[in-house]
Amino acid sequence: DHQGRMTLQQWRLPALMILSSSISTAQAAETNLSMMIPHGCTQTIVEPHLHINTRYENPIEPDEYLSELDDAHIFTGIVLAVYGPSNPRQYGDENEAVLQIANRSKGRLYGFASLNTSDWDDNGEMQLAQLSKYLEQSGIVGVKLAPPHTCFALDDDAMLQIARVAASSSAPVMFIHVGSTPFCPEGRLAFSNVCCTARYIDPLYLEPLVQTFANVTWVLVHAGFDFALADTSFVIPRTPRTAFTSNAISMAEKYPNVYLELSAIFASHVNGTLKYFGGDAVVKQILDRSVVSKTMFGGDANHGMPGQNNTRRNLESLNASMIEAGYTTEQVCRVLTGTAHEVFKI
Repeated sequence: DHQGRMTLQQWRLPALMILSSSISTAQAAETNLSMMIPHGCTQTIVEPHLHINTRYENPIEPDEYLSELDDAHIFTGIVLAVYGPSNPRQYGDENEAVLQIANRSKGRLYGFASLNTSDWDDNGEMQLAQLSKYLEQSGIVGVKLAPPHTCFALDDDAMLQIARVAASSSAPVMFIHVGSTPFCPEGRLAFSNVCCTARYIDPLYLEPLVQTFANVTWVLVHAGFDFALADTSFVIPRTPRTAFTSNAISMAEKYPNVYLELSAIFASHVNGTLKYFGGDAVVKQILDRSVVSKTMFGGDANHGMPGQNNTRRNLESLNASMIEAGYTTEQVCRVLTGTAHEVFKI
């Protein structure tokens, strides 16, 4: 309309591409790039939160990741390396797997490198050296850490060492899970412990590092959303879980090198119902506190079986929430496309 606001009826993604069986998904998307740009925007959507999915027929080939993106009309994705103290995956080293996926994707997929923070006293130096090596590889756009999933405190001395490696690299981006996890308060993820106290999930514990490493871009993943309150006896039904979101937004307000990412807050079941209440409140806070330009879409939704359309549902729910909150077309495009292109230089 004349005020630049987009209605639910006006929102649409480009028409779904009909792919020829004689060419690959990546080749088809490459030749139809303009068809992947959302109505009213000038850039393609980026999904910065893809996981290696062992349910895919071949988890280190790009085809099924690209199929998931095509279904959501997303052109670019970033795959995360995830290390934990549990046994290695069948596909081998995480960083190498992510790099292979990116290199085989014809320019549509990138990767975040990571490192194993368990047994740090014995293996820390080796892990830092490996991280440094992968951050110089073409296609790697930053460092991914998930402190609550690995019981690695945000103010741990090792975090300083990791930030120092990122700061001196060709990809000075720290992509860090803040806020709780659906695995709290049970405290278990697969065969590993999960830590849910403030040192592991409150983004304010990162503030000294954000100040020290001003040349590093800090992306606060999940925007501090509280997926599972530490004491469930105090959960009021349908109360927005934004305990740490305000702190994340405050940091984005205060520091030019801090950004927010919105993955999983609109996660849904296969039947389309949302898993968590409170996503709309986060979207509204971001608008009201004027940090839309520091915010990016994220899915974190390609965990299920191929063809479940989880990423598309996540994207559609976020779009509806932004439009309902009163985001302008320019602001919607900024969250879906502009911020990620700017931060990751892709």
